[in-house]
Amino acid sequence: MQDMVAVDVQTMKTSAGADYFVRIRCGGRETTPFMFKERFKAAYEADHLSWVFGLRADEPDLMAYGPDTYPNETRPHPDRGCISARYDD
Repeated sequence: MQDMVAVDVQTMKTSAGADYFVRIRCGGRETTPFMFKERFKAAYEADHLSWVFGLRADEPDLMAYGPDTYPNETRPHPDRGCISARYDD
């Protein structure tokens, strides 16, 4: 059975606020090829890569991503050590 690819956004709190990392995972391997200061940019890139890898059917609309629709997080996710920029639960 082939390992599934997953793309998401992880957030790391910093003294200046937060950094948003796009993470690609497959099996036990992962990489974080991009880092952004703005959550909406990381969310778009994660959704774009999900489309590239065939994990979503529709190409994301760049104009749908902005600071109003994906504001920077200010609180930790209740169940994770780092906070997630996209809560799926």
